[in-house]
Amino acid sequence: MNKKLQQIVLLLLTLLIISCGGNDKVEIIDIYPEQQMETLSDSSYISMVVDIYRHKNNILLSDRANGRVIFMDNNLNVIKTVGKPGKGPGELLAAGYIQINKDTLYVTDQMQDKISVFYKDKFVRYIRFPSTPLKNFIIHRDKYIIYSNPFVGKQNLIVMDLHGKVIKKFGNLLESKLASGQLKMQFVHIFEEGSQIITINADEPMVTYFNNTDYTLTKIIDIRKNPIFRSRYEAAKKKPNVGFTFLRSPILNNNKLFFAYITNKDKTTYIRNVAEFDLAKGKIIKIYKLHLKDKNRVDYLDAINIINNKLIAYDYVNKALLSYKFEE
Repeated sequence: MNKKLQQIVLLLLTLLIISCGGNDKVEIIDIYPEQQMETLSDSSYISMVVDIYRHKNNILLSDRANGRVIFMDNNLNVIKTVGKPGKGPGELLAAGYIQINKDTLYVTDQMQDKISVFYKDKFVRYIRFPSTPLKNFIIHRDKYIIYSNPFVGKQNLIVMDLHGKVIKKFGNLLESKLASGQLKMQFVHIFEEGSQIITINADEPMVTYFNNTDYTLTKIIDIRKNPIFRSRYEAAKKKPNVGFTFLRSPILNNNKLFFAYITNKDKTTYIRNVAEFDLAKGKIIKIYKLHLKDKNRVDYLDAINIINNKLIAYDYVNKALLSYKFEE
């Protein structure tokens, strides 16, 4: 092979490598809020947001310490609140995760092992749990609750009727160890789309699909296989903190998984970025770096959701509710 031909072959190989590598390129996007609120339109304050939930065109926030669910319009104006702090009927010590099914509002109380049930804003009853769901839950087929409990056996997904009776358990736990060698609890977020129950493991970032009729495993996607994300995961895992889960507040939107995740710097834990993971392609395609109005970075994203072409987020450190224009 003459020298000129060798140069042509080398050039073609280089172009091929560049084009293949480009398929794995992750776009980094800085986004700035259209709205930032430390005080709500009714002059009240938010203590800590566990969940941001979409119902029709409304935005719902679970305001943990204030024991209430806040209903807001698309411009973050308060429409109404449901619940109040306390231990009595219709009261919540720690408002947690939210579901609405047929005008019935279900809210976990993270300190009382129960769900409070409200119908058209009026308290109806409790549903008792063997142990409080520490992540979200779903109302399944209008008559069951599915939630995750990392404290019970090897199968931590529990199907329960609306009266608190356990019907079935499924979903094997993965082994997850801290740097000290101790086993770590695994927290699982749950969603349902079409014929699939989809779970997101927050400690060992994986997406698992189950058939929603017989609960058999149908597919697993390992988020950690994405090279750019694996480096972040490994860096965070070197400084484990029992109080934190690595992947935070995941949501599903148009076959994309969005989630905030932990980064460590100078012995400080931050949750500043939101990753966009394409479930069909099996890889991260975008990372959004969230800012405050003063252009500083957010510090600790408690909860996120995408509602009406807006990314709604709550920064716990800055006590700020944020709304970003968001187009995929």
